[in-house]
Amino acid sequence: MNIEQDWLSDDVALKTDEGTWFGKPFVYPKTKTMDIPAEPEGTRHVYWRDGKAYKMRVVNGKIERIVCDGHDDLLPVVKLVLAYDGSTYHGFQIQRRQKTVQGVMSKAISRIENEKLLVQGASRTDAGVHARHQVIHFPSKRDFSGRKWVRVLNALLPEDMLVLSATWMPPLFHSRYDTFKKAYVYTINKGIYDPFLRHLEWHTGPVDEYRLKQRLSQFEGVHDFSSFSKGDKDDTIRHIESIRVANEKQRLKIRIVGDGFLHHMVRYMVYEAAVGEEDIPVLLNKPGKRDALKNMAPATGLCLDYIWYAYQWY
Repeated sequence: MNIEQDWLSDDVALKTDEGTWFGKPFVYPKTKTMDIPAEPEGTRHVYWRDGKAYKMRVVNGKIERIVCDGHDDLLPVVKLVLAYDGSTYHGFQIQRRQKTVQGVMSKAISRIENEKLLVQGASRTDAGVHARHQVIHFPSKRDFSGRKWVRVLNALLPEDMLVLSATWMPPLFHSRYDTFKKAYVYTINKGIYDPFLRHLEWHTGPVDEYRLKQRLSQFEGVHDFSSFSKGDKDDTIRHIESIRVANEKQRLKIRIVGDGFLHHMVRYMVYEAAVGEEDIPVLLNKPGKRDALKNMAPATGLCLDYIWYAYQWY
């Protein structure tokens, strides 16, 4: 079965060793001989066809992106699920003279592989932000089982970091670009301040829960979140699938699920819903309005809760 032109989304992209092409007229002539069906949703990996490795992403029944690599030295990659307390880290992304999650993980894995490697992650969490389900990946020449990777890495990592699982994946798997959706949880302490949990929550004191839920619900759906992000990014449209608030005695757990999140987006959303006074629908309907908000919830209460992937490989 060949790829048909009507399987392609209007803004489909094809990335090869020779360059990147966008749009049906550019992509279709180069992919029409590929024998890859367009179902189901998610990402499909094909190990080798015509001397190349292929990866294809399907969204809403349409092919959104195709990647192929013709290098003959591609290695399979290891996918790790990682949990960490972010209190003492300057975020995920590596920085000079600062302790970061990417830096610590890269150092440990480089020691095992006996060569310098820089791991890649699904989400670049900010300084002080935690994770229950961060995903990272790296190419490997080792023949370790998943269980051995977990055992060896946890023996090297600090106590505030833990590898939960390790899985071998095809060479073109990417922990960031193959994500399907993510969930973050934000914890608000509306009761008595707890010094032992000060790095894991935002102590606000009393909160109007009805108002909080009503304002949070305005973020659900597809919106332009330019006003709720920091920094420049061309694509600021995001789909928030659901927002749920769980009342756990003196704490509120806000779980937000979406197809992706901009820099500081969740923290801006939570602050504005909990104690802010801005008109949320007005801000959402002003695309391109950057740095509109001055305040955001502290990083301490934010945790990357889960990351979904949808893929098959052959």
